[in-house]
Amino acid sequence: MKKIILFLFLILFGSLFLKFSLAPAYANPRCITFKVKVTAKNWPGGGLQVGCPGDKGPQCVGQIKDIRPGQKEVTLGKCSCYPNQNGCLTLGKKLKLGPLDHGKKKVIVVTKIPSKCELTNKKKFCGSNGQTKKATFKLTCKKPSTSNTPTPKLTKKPTPPICVGPEKVTNVKVTCPSCFENTPTPSPTPTEGSN
Repeated sequence: MKKIILFLFLILFGSLFLKFSLAPAYANPRCITFKVKVTAKNWPGGGLQVGCPGDKGPQCVGQIKDIRPGQKEVTLGKCSCYPNQNGCLTLGKKLKLGPLDHGKKKVIVVTKIPSKCELTNKKKFCGSNGQTKKATFKLTCKKPSTSNTPTPKLTKKPTPPICVGPEKVTNVKVTCPSCFENTPTPSPTPTEGSN
């Protein structure tokens, strides 16, 4: 009887030991791993997020990571994707993981990629449990418009020259033909009858 109890105890202890010690080692092969890059033409700046869906876990619960166009790839290793889903990766300005719904956890887009940018590769990235896949999102953005509004030039208003004539003299007519030209002091013109 003691041998049977000892044998059952060893089997129970051995199975518990294997369950807890080997579970992490076998966690990653059950998830899909994506190595993701983003390239962009005329990128206005700022970061994005990339995410993958998950399931009820505990390993493949879905994941979201920050990514910038042009940076080296980021790795999402907790992905679980279903054949009926339209691709396993989502790209956006701001993402979040949704609640569990029928054993699935979706990625929700809170803020889309900038409206002046669009994905030029429409390929949907998918994979199966245990696979490692590479994925590159390609964005093309509109060039920022440079307005060619000329800067207003400040022009000085010409100050008219002061045309000062001599005091009134009887029988003498003084003319100032063009006060706006730089002319020397006008000379008096004698009128008839003056000596």
